[in-house]
Amino acid sequence: MTAVVAVALTLPLRPMAWDGGGPINPVSALATGWPEMSSAVIDAFHQLPDGERQGAVVLSDVYWQASAIDQFGRDSLPPVYSPSRGYWYFGPPPDGAQSTLFVGSDVTNMRRYFGDVRKVSSFHNPYGIPGINTGLSIWICTDQRAPWSAIWPELRDLIVTDRAGHGHA
Repeated sequence: MTAVVAVALTLPLRPMAWDGGGPINPVSALATGWPEMSSAVIDAFHQLPDGERQGAVVLSDVYWQASAIDQFGRDSLPPVYSPSRGYWYFGPPPDGAQSTLFVGSDVTNMRRYFGDVRKVSSFHNPYGIPGINTGLSIWICTDQRAPWSAIWPELRDLIVTDRAGHGHA
C-alpha cells in the first residue's frame, strides 16, 4: 500500500487540475511537458536540410531532457546524448557525427567546439510551469572543431544548476 501512495504522489499521473495548474512534486514538475518538448525536437530535426540531418546526433544539456527525448523520439530521431550527470557515462556521440542538434538554454560550450551554432527552434512548457523544460532553445551545431572523443571529457557535468544558480548533485 505504501508503494501505491508513493507512486501516486511522485509520478505525474494526476490531472494537472488536481495540483492547481501545476505539480507540487519536483519530479512531476520536471517531467511536465516531456512529450511536447520531444515533439519540438523531432520537428526541428526533420526541418533541417538533408546535409545537416544526415549523420546528426542529438545532445541535451540536461539528462532529464535527454532521457525524455530518447523515450518519446526513439523512432524519429538519431541517438540522444547528454554530458549531464550519469547520462555522461553512456558515452560520447560517434566521432563521425556530422552535425549536432543541441537542446538547451546555454550554448557557451557549443560555441567553443563548433564553428557554426544557430538557433532553429525553441520550446516553452505549454503548462506555464517554471523549471527545466521552460525556455529551451534548439540549436544546430556544425563545423565541429574536434572529435567527440576529445570534447566529451571536457563537457562532463556531474552537477545540475537551476536557473537561480543553485547546484544539485
